[in-house]
Amino acid sequence: MIDARHDTPLGTEDARVLDWRAACLLSAGFDTEAAFTIAADPRIDLHEAIGLVESGCPPAVAARIVL
Repeated sequence: MIDARHDTPLGTEDARVLDWRAACLLSAGFDTEAAFTIAADPRIDLHEAIGLVESGCPPAVAARIVL
């Protein structure tokens, strides 16, 4: 079975990591599209993206910065 959000077989380690990264970003205030886009790119430092929001940067602006 494929997860429609990111075309990855469910249950794989990559899918679990992607879901965890997206969940962290969603909890920080990113919208669903931005969270999964950022989460799917392993070159983006998750802590940097979340740190921007925690420092007062709006999530939409933080997404544009890290993307």
